[in-house]
Amino acid sequence: MFGFFKKKFKISDAAESAVGLLSIQIMLMNPDNKKSSKRLTEMYSRGYIFGFCDVIMKGANLNQASKNYKTQTLEFAEMLDLVHRRIFGEKKGEKILLQSFEDQEKSIFCKGANRGIQDFAYYCESNGKPIWGLYGYLHEGKKIFELDGET
Repeated sequence: MFGFFKKKFKISDAAESAVGLLSIQIMLMNPDNKKSSKRLTEMYSRGYIFGFCDVIMKGANLNQASKNYKTQTLEFAEMLDLVHRRIFGEKKGEKILLQSFEDQEKSIFCKGANRGIQDFAYYCESNGKPIWGLYGYLHEGKKIFELDGET
């Protein structure tokens, strides 16, 4: 899977990988476009980031079978915290992450999370071909729901 999960797992490495791959999509949005900037904090985008991190963490923990569920959960929360603070900044990142935990059962959040999972799987299976699910939402907004599943 494109070199992920082959080396000894560190939470900071997983977080940096997630931030790097997510940042590529985020950097492509027009920073002057207030709609795109606002969409980054909306439920679909937050779900996408959450799902993207979840699949990276689950893959990394496949090599860590000796860890118990509580340890894995704490590590996942730590990774999410690192990713959100890097993407959104210290204060805003914490606030957005807490909101994401509250919203994780909502359908739009889940739709974003599923797309994040699909995109990371596609990225690994295709040996690093670009992924566009988050960028598509930032650029197109709700129109992306009609195209969801197409990378």
